[in-house]
Amino acid sequence: MPPDVDLSDWEKEQSWLREKAREAGSLSAEDNAFLDKGIAQRIREKLERRAASQWWALFGLQGHKLDSLKDEAQFICGLDKVFIHPKPSNLLSPATGARRSYSVQYLTKQGEPATAEFIAPPPSRLLELMLCGFFRYGEHWIYLGRSTNNTHYQPEQWIVLPDTDEPNERLGLKVEVSGLQTHIAPGAVFSSLTNKGKMRLAEDFGSQGTHAEWLQSIVDNLTTSRPWDAPLSVRLAGEYATGGFPLAELIANGTHIKGQKVEVISGNPFDLRPENLRTKSSRGRKMTCSTCKKPATAKDSEKVRDSTGSTLRVCRTCLDWAAREIAYQKTPQKN
Repeated sequence: MPPDVDLSDWEKEQSWLREKAREAGSLSAEDNAFLDKGIAQRIREKLERRAASQWWALFGLQGHKLDSLKDEAQFICGLDKVFIHPKPSNLLSPATGARRSYSVQYLTKQGEPATAEFIAPPPSRLLELMLCGFFRYGEHWIYLGRSTNNTHYQPEQWIVLPDTDEPNERLGLKVEVSGLQTHIAPGAVFSSLTNKGKMRLAEDFGSQGTHAEWLQSIVDNLTTSRPWDAPLSVRLAGEYATGGFPLAELIANGTHIKGQKVEVISGNPFDLRPENLRTKSSRGRKMTCSTCKKPATAKDSEKVRDSTGSTLRVCRTCLDWAAREIAYQKTPQKN
């Protein structure tokens, strides 16, 4: 940079970071390992906090305990009453006696901040007890497909993982770096990026200092929690697009059959007993109202002709609305 240019301290720092970031694409194996190890450790800490806060929000406030193996067994029995088939007790790995203490921050019903401390299994087991991750069902791996509800992932139905996919990690951990790359292995977040991605990450999250301080700043800034703009996120199996087909289809038909769908008779997506399933054809065009576009059936709709002579299907709600509009228009209006 020309020596006669007078830059502010901020401009000088940005210039230094851009220049230093060019080294990110050609770091030594030791530096790459340092970054991967540091980020992986922060991910483990992030999962620990998540497991603790999620458990407390779902079950701790209800009085459930996991202090001992007996408490854990009782909790699993409770899961079996909700998840009828397959039963969690047949999916979960054997319990161990390992326990540790947790401390979480939460809001009381009155909206006051409070701290809770409790004893429970290690984070990975705690997440497993909340049915996060992959589970073995016969010769297949299954997982709970989940939909996002605000910041929580609500379980929807059991999904069979494609046979071509073999999970190398029970929780199905995938890391996403905002704007760079998705579904990265948690143990190789930095080294798995392209050289261009590494340089961009270094420029966005590095800080000025010695080479060692610069490396540490990348780890610190990347993993710092920023609710409004989280640069790094961690998801578990079922919280991202994994593929597969509903477990109901496997139980009812032995596999996924194109043109057929399986319905749960009771309406409970977690009661997949064979006698509670029925297979129906999914072929053909689904009926919809031509006006409101909502699903319709022959019973709650009628075929009508428009001014061009075309036949349209209109639901009774829209027909009633149209009838009221016509009646209103024919009614003499007072001046």
